[in-house]
Amino acid sequence: MTRSERYGRVLGWGLVPLIVVMQFANLRNSVVQARNDLLSVDLVLYGAITLLCLPWTLRAFGEMTRAGRWILGVFAALAGYALGSSFFGEAPMVLGVPVHWSYQVMPDVMAILSATTALSLVAAMPPRYRRAQLWWSALVLIVTCYASWPPRFTASREYRLASGIGGAAVLYAALLLALALLVVEALRGYRRWASVIGAVAAGVGILLTGSRAAFLCVGLFVAVAVIARLRGRDLPRSLWVAIGVGAAGVVAFVALTPMGQRLLVLQDRLREANVATSWRAWSESWESLLLGQGLGQVWPWYPFEAGYFVLMPRTIWTRWGESMPHPHSTYLLVAVELGVVGLALLALLVGAVWWSVWKLREQRAACIVTAAVAASTFGWLFDTYLFRNFPLAIWWWVVLISVVGFRSLHEPTTEEGCQPSAASAAS
Repeated sequence: MTRSERYGRVLGWGLVPLIVVMQFANLRNSVVQARNDLLSVDLVLYGAITLLCLPWTLRAFGEMTRAGRWILGVFAALAGYALGSSFFGEAPMVLGVPVHWSYQVMPDVMAILSATTALSLVAAMPPRYRRAQLWWSALVLIVTCYASWPPRFTASREYRLASGIGGAAVLYAALLLALALLVVEALRGYRRWASVIGAVAAGVGILLTGSRAAFLCVGLFVAVAVIARLRGRDLPRSLWVAIGVGAAGVVAFVALTPMGQRLLVLQDRLREANVATSWRAWSESWESLLLGQGLGQVWPWYPFEAGYFVLMPRTIWTRWGESMPHPHSTYLLVAVELGVVGLALLALLVGAVWWSVWKLREQRAACIVTAAVAASTFGWLFDTYLFRNFPLAIWWWVVLISVVGFRSLHEPTTEEGCQPSAASAAS
């Protein structure tokens, strides 16, 4: 192993403590003062990781697949366009107070840093260790989700599972990706029982989030993975059994628990008002339809999270009507604030992810995990990733870049203990 690989291996293992920190620490705290402000801990931390791993990133970027470079390039174009709209837009009025334009720019900067942080950590990992490092990261993510739940429940009396990497409405996306990673490792025989137990814990955690979007995304993930794999090779019988048991568990959960019955209630007055206000803002003129209102104009959520205001209210009033402080939908955010141009770029990004599922259908592990990543984009209808929920965005980018960008899950690893067992090879 070369010196570069040794250092890269150490940096790659940094993903594990980063997950722990994101789960338990409030990274939005200011670096220099007690009150939260623009110079937050997460800004400094993600920027430091990006700079520290830059030599490995530049070296590995040329080794990425065409699909990986395409996805990152499209996102760079989307984020660059969003950044431009933030620089040249007017300062929004929030609760009757004009907010400085820098608070509009920061979500774009953080979105870019989330992607570069993920790319940096994955690029630093030597290929033969990357798969094991992903496995440990997924397992630690699941464990810390449960470990961080009791303090949150004590503070908020919120019974739904939530953690620092994502609230109850979005945590399922992180758990879904972790579940997919552990399922493929269980199928190949790597730390089989730990992988199975971790996958079960991730599935139960998805149930405990009580998120309606979670069940739609998990169902879509299973359907896509099954269809894609059946076109290449039959799925193992054990996986069919697991799917059947999981489906029975979901039915019992919905039928027997109040949290499960909540999933059947689809009406939400605040979301309906949010969509109505969004349409008025988007259809205000042909310029707003094509170019959008500018990021942060309709939903100026960042000043609340950065501590510019003490509390985030459930609704705010804009010149277009009543709105929630943030859009609760990535597609709605991009359509209204970045217009048709931004929506077209986002469609290219999502399309490239879904195309990757088809391209990887002959690779069982890569296909299953990519199907989970693709299914999570359906959840963008119901909440905001990439341009918000940055710890979750980092994990999403880590899995996507590893599987699609570097083909990590169908490259053999030489790390001790990572060889498939005879039983998995037979299956």
